[in-house]
Amino acid sequence: PAVSLRDGFIAFLQIVRNGQQTIWRMDMDGSNVKQLTQGKEDGSPAISPDGQWVIFTRQESPKFVLMKVPSEGGPAVQLTEYNSYVPSISPDGKWIGCYYYPDPNKGPSLAMVPFEGGEPAKVFPLPATIEFTPIHWTPDGRAISFVNSVNGVSNIWEQPVVGGSPKAVTHFTSGKIFCFDWSSD
Repeated sequence: PAVSLRDGFIAFLQIVRNGQQTIWRMDMDGSNVKQLTQGKEDGSPAISPDGQWVIFTRQESPKFVLMKVPSEGGPAVQLTEYNSYVPSISPDGKWIGCYYYPDPNKGPSLAMVPFEGGEPAKVFPLPATIEFTPIHWTPDGRAISFVNSVNGVSNIWEQPVVGGSPKAVTHFTSGKIFCFDWSSD
């Protein structure tokens, strides 16, 4: 995603003329605009539940890694050393869900990374038919949801964090889903 909202502020992606992508923040009324990152290709901002951190993806050639930066500004810290994309923070703030590519010759898996970073605590295989769209934790934190397209039809699926097979949440018979989110209730 290019935008993340949380309790009074927005974290967003800005692309400038030379192609540099950086993460910025601003208050909900559009004031207090501030650049948070200095990378060449930063994206997919996600705000921690306490509003103190913005987790994002950074290209560190030849891979993409997860980073975090204080939401008020400061130095960014690298969280992963492996290909990891599109972070989503658990409702309790303890985990980061992300796409995980341990082998560039295979499709992605879904990983649960500790909020402090490091190796994935859990890795779940994903169907070969997933869509590369943002992932989201369910509001109760019991599953990570993603878009899966079978025969050209998109549906939202959930991967329980305790393990087991992912299951379809929606059962649409036509159409594509490009982005989704859960309401807090």
